Amino acid sequence: HENDEDNVASLSIMMEQECTNYTCGNYLYDNVDALSDLTGRQRITSVDRKTLVDWCYEIVDRCEFDRESVAVAMNIADR
Repeated sequence: HENDEDNVASLSIMMEQECTNYTCGNYLYDNVDALSDLTGRQRITSVDRKTLVDWCYEIVDRCEFDRESVAVAMNIADR
């Protein structure tokens, strides 16, 4: 049962990290001033994001990679 306790502890830590360390801000937020005050970065528009997604799909299709790679890449980019 020690292994079960270790699994529960590991899962608890991962869930805590998911809620705190790996959260994604809303970079498509309409209020540019509030966003720049929070992040100090330029705003990425929905058009910018779509351009990036389209480009990613072109690359994975040309290289015959798994298209799920784009979802993973965008998840990372969204952070």
